[in-house]
Amino acid sequence: MAYFEFNALSVVLGGSFTARVFLPGLDKLRLDDKVHTTRYPVVWLLHTDGETSLQFMRTPIENLAEKYGFIAIAPDMHHAMGTNMKFGPNYEKFLVKEIQGIFRNVLPISTEAKNQFIGGVGTGGWAALKIAAKYPKLYSKGFSLNGILDMESLIRRTAAGEKTGVPQTPEAFVAVFGDLKEFHGSRDDLFAVVLGAGDGSLYLSAEKDFPYFGDSEALAAAAGQRAVFVPLLPGQDFGSFQSSLRSVIAWLFDGRKV
Repeated sequence: MAYFEFNALSVVLGGSFTARVFLPGLDKLRLDDKVHTTRYPVVWLLHTDGETSLQFMRTPIENLAEKYGFIAIAPDMHHAMGTNMKFGPNYEKFLVKEIQGIFRNVLPISTEAKNQFIGGVGTGGWAALKIAAKYPKLYSKGFSLNGILDMESLIRRTAAGEKTGVPQTPEAFVAVFGDLKEFHGSRDDLFAVVLGAGDGSLYLSAEKDFPYFGDSEALAAAAGQRAVFVPLLPGQDFGSFQSSLRSVIAWLFDGRKV
């Protein structure tokens, strides 16, 4: 297995960005494939607000990339939460268009939806599921681990001065989403997006003592047969997604050989 940090200029973001890339071992990569006819599945990983892509460093993702033969890419998103900000960079456009092209010129990643997956933790789970639901021709499956998924509720609680564990202020939410009175049913309302989407498979996992456990339970119920919901016992992930990452990667690849 291998890992490296990638830095490049983004036209969409108007500046540089950092991503961490996890590769399978050399015995899994076709090093003799000089024209890159072999394309590898890719798992895009989105961190939660207040963290960086370093959040995935002490997780099983490296071992899983080795086992299943995929490439995992975790870009930094700062406080944009993976969406097109009202007053700031267009991170959703960056994720679904520009970064795809950048890495296709760097690594032999697949362009087929059946080999493209996107997932995240915390608010990164919200962004990943929203993107997966909106772009089923790009990603065949999306997943959320201990996701903070009811953004409308989070905005309301933040405005009320509650401690949410998410480092956003009411003013910061305005910078991200604009007029918060118009959030319900908008392109950033995950529940509305999922209900309006007809394709794509979703996987949601959360520990039962996680403060936002109910978000995953409610969204899975709303998505119906398109969603798999896996509740975990308190502490089952050991703080580093030990159990849920293994389970969701197995679900993504469904036992198929890569």
